[in-house]
Amino acid sequence: MASTFPIKSRAFTLGEAVIASFVFLIALGIISQIVITITKTSFQINEFNNALDNLRLGMEKIWREIKYGSDFSISASTMGFNDRNCRPSSLDFVNNNLVLKKDNETTNIFDPSLIKVNSVNFSFDNPAGGSFYFERAPKIIVISMDVDIKSKTGSLNLKIEEASAPLNSLLPKSPCGE
Repeated sequence: MASTFPIKSRAFTLGEAVIASFVFLIALGIISQIVITITKTSFQINEFNNALDNLRLGMEKIWREIKYGSDFSISASTMGFNDRNCRPSSLDFVNNNLVLKKDNETTNIFDPSLIKVNSVNFSFDNPAGGSFYFERAPKIIVISMDVDIKSKTGSLNLKIEEASAPLNSLLPKSPCGE
């Protein structure tokens, strides 16, 4: 005599499997879009950080040249001076970049692929008066710039002002003997 075993149904039906697969695919699609968006944003942030680092290093180079320079002659878009070794130098606004000219060498301050300088204005404060204080007061040089930080996905416009008082402005005579 054949015995029958009771069959317990513990499997999913075809409809349940289709619905579960559909929900899984929707969740997978949402998660993959989130991962792709995070990755793209990470690349954009990395590009902007590289450009900001280039901007910071360029501004630091300008500050250093001003801080240790002497005998400044300033116009709206050019600043001539002697560097710390008394070599004639200039900082000029050329082709949407700031250019440092020294010893017949021209060096871009910023990487043109990352930074576009739209405008530059050099100005200075030269205290006047008859007293000892005004003769020795620091002469402050201010550089105002309008720059675009570029990336593959867009650009960011910044307005920057940097002020520096040259150390040699406190000396009664030029350190270069002129």
